[in-house]
Amino acid sequence: MALTKIGTLGIADDAITAAKLPANSVDSSELVNGSVDLAHMSADSVDGTKIADDSIDSEHYAAGSIDNAHLAANSVDSDQYVDGSIDNAHLADDAVGADELASNAVVDASIASGAAIDATKIADGSVTSAEFQYINTLSSNAQTQIDAKATKGFSIAMGVALG
Repeated sequence: MALTKIGTLGIADDAITAAKLPANSVDSSELVNGSVDLAHMSADSVDGTKIADDSIDSEHYAAGSIDNAHLAANSVDSDQYVDGSIDNAHLADDAVGADELASNAVVDASIASGAAIDATKIADGSVTSAEFQYINTLSSNAQTQIDAKATKGFSIAMGVALG
């Protein structure tokens, strides 16, 4: 008995199901290009063993799909940074310390006007914050005011009042 080829017009849409097909009876040669999409794939059906080397690049990544949990330790270094890609929004709190700063990297213009810098961070720390505040209130030459205070204090100690 000869087999007759049946055209697709003679088959009802729901007549052929996966249960009626022998295992491995359909391979890529029988598939229409684009007929397999995410809706027709089971979860985890594609893993690293089914992906050709270098077949996935940045245009295939979904936005936000790569985060620290998906990166190997030390897998990104300065060769992979795009200019301007690292800014304050991309740094963890306290990520940059003294060891990461180049010599003379912080200058007056780099310090915010509202920065609370303790006096111990200036010079040798021998001038206290309270003394800095006193110096800040000076309205004229500091040495002139110091000399005037010294003279007035000396005169009072000697019992002489100078004008």
